[in-house]
Amino acid sequence: MELRHLRYFVVLAEELHFARAAERLHIVQPALSMQIKALEQFLGTPLLRRTKRSVELTEPGRLFLEEARRTLEQAGRAAAVARQAGAGTLGRIEIGYSAHAAYSGLLSATIKAFHGRAPEVELALHELHPRVQLEWLLDRRLQVGFLTAVSPNLPEGLEAVRLGTLALKVALPADHPLADKDDIPAAALADEPFIVHASPSGDSSGGAPIRRILGFEPTVRHHAASSVMAVSLVAAGLGVALVPESIASVSVGGNVVYRSVIGAGRMIDIVLAYRRWESDPCTRRLLGVIGDCDGLGPPQSLVSSPS
Repeated sequence: MELRHLRYFVVLAEELHFARAAERLHIVQPALSMQIKALEQFLGTPLLRRTKRSVELTEPGRLFLEEARRTLEQAGRAAAVARQAGAGTLGRIEIGYSAHAAYSGLLSATIKAFHGRAPEVELALHELHPRVQLEWLLDRRLQVGFLTAVSPNLPEGLEAVRLGTLALKVALPADHPLADKDDIPAAALADEPFIVHASPSGDSSGGAPIRRILGFEPTVRHHAASSVMAVSLVAAGLGVALVPESIASVSVGGNVVYRSVIGAGRMIDIVLAYRRWESDPCTRRLLGVIGDCDGLGPPQSLVSSPS
């Protein structure tokens, strides 16, 4: 039994006339009669009572008609779902993001633009360290990742585009000797104890971005799970921290000040990373909105490693 048998039967049951039903179906009457007989043979019961003057539904035919209509409706819904999924307007995307990407507004701008085009796509967001995002992308646990990056290497198989950049500031205790300066030379921070964003493994690799940006090997005194926690440790007087300008509104009771750094080598990139040969239609549609979002300029291809 095939869907066409159900369609033929439903139209015939509505018309109760073989010639009119055949005309609606754009087939010849003998072919329709043959298909209905084949259906009845498959089911093992007559669905129609035929006379020279009329066609009537049997009781099995009446009950079968109800189920046939439900089946055809469900098949239509299934086809529609498949078409929407293929067009990238229905499905689910697993999205990783770092706190800095969220603070920057670039994550929300991208999601807003995408939601306007594909409101039926479910978005599952996971706040993850950039290195974890790359691992999850390679493991296919994420489709895309919004992360920060400061150097030029991604794992093989991944690509990225630069969405924007974040200016950096140094967070200082409010009573720090350098706090009365508006701009602080990078060299003046060389002997300061630094608080850095901890890597997932808890190692000391968090100092590498400071080395690349400020040009010296920092003394890493403490590790924090996030930039906000780092600022809290700064407020406690445990050191200084290099943080994105986007969180400079975190005051921690007025015990922290933020100052620009003269001579900082570069800013932090906000990057959208994804698998190079990603074929998921929803993900491809999301990548297609980059550059159309308010607050985003044209995307720049980038190969970057996380920080």
